[in-house]
Amino acid sequence: MRAIGLILAGGSSSRMKELTMNRATAALPIAGGYRSIDFALSSMSSSHINKVGVITQYNSKSLTQHLNSSKWWDFGRKKGGLFVFTPTQTHDNSYWYRGTADAIAQNIDFLKSSHEPYVIIASGDCVYKMDMNKLLEYHIGKNSDITIVTKDLGTMDDPSRFGVVSVDEDGRVTEFEEKPIVTSKTLVSTGIYVIRRRQLIELIQEEDDLEYLEEDDMTVTPGRRKKKAPKPEKAPQTTSELSLENASLWDIHKAKKKQNATETQEICNKKNNKT
Repeated sequence: MRAIGLILAGGSSSRMKELTMNRATAALPIAGGYRSIDFALSSMSSSHINKVGVITQYNSKSLTQHLNSSKWWDFGRKKGGLFVFTPTQTHDNSYWYRGTADAIAQNIDFLKSSHEPYVIIASGDCVYKMDMNKLLEYHIGKNSDITIVTKDLGTMDDPSRFGVVSVDEDGRVTEFEEKPIVTSKTLVSTGIYVIRRRQLIELIQEEDDLEYLEEDDMTVTPGRRKKKAPKPEKAPQTTSELSLENASLWDIHKAKKKQNATETQEICNKKNNKT
């Protein structure tokens, strides 16, 4: 296996109204006996991704019951297995998942205990069929840090409901805006990403080492190691200044790239001054 799968199925959807009042969006029945998460699971199983983690949170009871029958997708523990992660309170963490990055951070041991070089991240509430092997080959061939699967909606749907993506002529992402109020762009993210496993661990750990301080009394928030408080007047620009709360992987990656570019420029300036 070259990749493990990670399915994000913990969010709620106000747009679905009564349909998701008592169950997760990923557990919504489709065509009788199927659930919406089955499409992501089936695509991964058919692509020989045999180790998959599913992160759940909101109204997860019916989804967890459905996932207990992992034999449907041939996820045997001898080959890899299907792992279900729910928020867990511990002595050093009392939070529910506070966003995509935080959900992965609280289950980072799953990434650390794996040996596959890549991670394919998908949403649990999308209906599609995809060959993940072709996606992985494209990612490797492009030598990309992160690959985002996109779709051009044209005029058929409202792109403001999704993350809107801008790309250059080589297909490289130049801008990513999450659910803009108004936009004229039609290329959107499908919520499917490919990233190197070690790189994802590094990005998450770099953020998880931050100290979160309460603004009123500056006391340490439970579950975080004490470090210097960030300057409130400075806007987040680098990964060391970017909160995991409500942060996306693209936010963290973009900040990391900017930080590396700044450090490289400083080194070049020092060398020029010496000469």
